[in-house]
Amino acid sequence: MRPIYVLLLAVCIAIASCDAVSAFVTEQEGATAQRAAAEYRGTSGKRLLRSDDAATVDDDVNEEERLFGVSKLTEAAKKGKSKMIDMHTKLKDQSLLGTFQLMKKGGFSDEAITSAWLTRGKSLDDIFDRWIRLGKSERQAANNLLKQNKTPDDLYSVFAQRGMNSEQIQTLWRSLKLDEDKLIALQKKFVLVN
Repeated sequence: MRPIYVLLLAVCIAIASCDAVSAFVTEQEGATAQRAAAEYRGTSGKRLLRSDDAATVDDDVNEEERLFGVSKLTEAAKKGKSKMIDMHTKLKDQSLLGTFQLMKKGGFSDEAITSAWLTRGKSLDDIFDRWIRLGKSERQAANNLLKQNKTPDDLYSVFAQRGMNSEQIQTLWRSLKLDEDKLIALQKKFVLVN
């Protein structure tokens, strides 16, 4: 039985060595063909490996230029990320809308909903943003905060943090029928702080 195993081992070694020699010969032929193509084009074999279409002038080619398609992959990743963020925002908005509709069906008013959000520890900015996402106007959202005994100072900080310019704040302030002198004082105070 032993001679059969020895014979089988010898056959396997012969097959493996033939495959190795064959692969080596094929590789050498490929390298020779590549060198010939490089000489024909007047470029080195190294440069030919970098890019078959366009040879760069200097050898200081960064990795992104050598790897064809990296910029396209990066662009696709950014698009995918932005789509994921958009999808996440839509899902959050749908969840918020569903909760809001359930609360409305339960008989809750806008004031009660705002009060509930405040007791849960939501910030004024977050509550204002939620009302906007639910389709309320900025004036309605601000009124909901004022009905919860929030001061004009609080409202002004919400408006400023949302990136509203002074004209937008002034228009909204007038629509809420708040004191113009208070607005001027807050604007001066805000400019001194920043």
